[in-house]
Order: sequence, then C-alpha cells, then structure tokens
Amino acid sequence: MSHKLFGGFASEGAFDFAAPYLDYAYYVAGDGDAGSLFDVQIPLWQLVYHGIILSNPTGSTTNYTIKDKKTKEKVKAYGGRPSFYFNVDFYNFDKNDEARRKKDLLCDTDENLRYSVSKIKEAYEEFKEQRHLQLEFMEKYIFEENGTRTEYSDGSVCEILQ
Repeated sequence: MSHKLFGGFASEGAFDFAAPYLDYAYYVAGDGDAGSLFDVQIPLWQLVYHGIILSNPTGSTTNYTIKDKKTKEKVKAYGGRPSFYFNVDFYNFDKNDEARRKKDLLCDTDENLRYSVSKIKEAYEEFKEQRHLQLEFMEKYIFEENGTRTEYSDGSVCEILQ
C-alpha cells in the first residue's frame, strides 16, 4: 500500500520478510561493540541486500559528518546512504550547543541551521563519488592487515585504512 500511495517504503530495521517491499532500511545492524559475542562486525546484511535495498549501516552513523573518523568510515565501507536527523537526541536536550553539535544536528537558531545544513552538504559532496555503487552488489568485504576492502560487482573497490 505504501508503494501505491507514496511510491516507496522505508523502515527502521530490515527484516527478511520485508525485503520484497523495502526501498530503504534505516540502520540494519546494531551499534554494540563486538565484546564477547563476536570478534569483528561484518556487513552481512549489506553483502546480501546491497544493490537491491538502500540502507544506512547503524543508528550511530546517522549524522555521520559530525561523528568520529571510525563512524564516517563505516558509512563508506558498508556502502551506506547518508542519513540525517535534526534534533535526533530529543531525550537529552542539553542547552550547551557545542556539546550537542558533536552528536546532533540542530535547527533552533540560524547559526545552528547553517552549520547543520553545511554538514549535510558535506555528506552530499562525499557521496557523489560513490553514489553509483548504490545499484551495485557488494561482492566481498575483506579484512586486511591495514584495514578493510569492499569489492563491488562493477569492479569498484573501497579501501578503508586503519
């Protein structure tokens, strides 16, 4: 019905039963540390569905241009589509804009709005270089001594050095 009414369907999370209907999945994996459950996190969902369903890797990769280097690289390595929220941290409204800017995009003042839009534009400029990969299958995700390498069905390679 969503396709008929709106032309597409998106969901938080991505379960296999929804795959025939999904056009976009917002965060397809958890943000937890490997801890004792597994040694490393691999983009299993993306290895299955990348090229078919657009996705954002994890909840923490939302607003990735204001996050740390590791988070930024996860979006690229997992072939993610950039996703942004304004005021995503609505449970913890801290009046200290500088502290919130490290984890949230704000639009409550003209200054915050300009800053936030500049970070979205930054992602767009970065994404233009690899947007064609959204339609390619992720063939391999390889752990190497100095980082990871993602290989796509068109022969493109994305290397992330640690």
